[in-house]
Amino acid sequence: DPPVHSPRSDRDRGSPAGTETALAAEARRSVRVREGPSGFEIRSCRDISEIDPAEWDRLPGKDDLQASHRVHLVCRDSDIENARYWHLLVYKSGVLQATATLSRMNVALELLASASVRYAVQGFRRVAPGLLWVPVLFCGLPVSFVNSALRFRPGVDAAAIVSLVAHRMEQIAATEGIRVLCFKEFAASERTAFGGLLSGGYFCAPSLDFYGLNLPWRSFDAYQLALRAGYRRQVRSIERARDALGLEVRVVDS
Repeated sequence: DPPVHSPRSDRDRGSPAGTETALAAEARRSVRVREGPSGFEIRSCRDISEIDPAEWDRLPGKDDLQASHRVHLVCRDSDIENARYWHLLVYKSGVLQATATLSRMNVALELLASASVRYAVQGFRRVAPGLLWVPVLFCGLPVSFVNSALRFRPGVDAAAIVSLVAHRMEQIAATEGIRVLCFKEFAASERTAFGGLLSGGYFCAPSLDFYGLNLPWRSFDAYQLALRAGYRRQVRSIERARDALGLEVRVVDS
């Protein structure tokens, strides 16, 4: 069959906060991303515990907790969305250049539909449980962090590595029978690195809405005083458990 490209959006729209977007494509037919320059080597592991934490955490900063080995372990152990993982480490001349995590999840197509449509689909699923569920291979974890899952060594050719990761995703999709690929939650400032995918069959779309919480309290003590007595007791019980374990809390500015 001739290549069938996924329809592109009329314009690239940002999310409501204007900071995160996603690139998606139909695999096997429409995606034709070049593998990238030679000299790079990809090491792939299915279980994050197979990777030395010190090696994985070499690129993220100490405050980049979302990309840390520990958070990946939590996602694995939480069995979020029954996701399956591929953890990639990209090397050149034996030096780590980038890391990325891929996750395979089944996505409900009615997710963005109206409430009435979602209700109707749920009814149909009583007799057809697999209705409108589509397997998707994401470059990203199965949780929303408002950040890309890729981490790069400073000064590296990020666009070349994105192309390399996309090529590996195509290979996995062909083996696993996955029709949709998606790079999710990258900022507008990262468009240069990800822009090359647009010529390979990907299209750009806004990520799902996300919301901020207005915090009128000027301190955590003021927040506790505003809680009902029952909730306040729960918070204090958690604080005692935290102190008993020797845990510390540090505020990191985003």
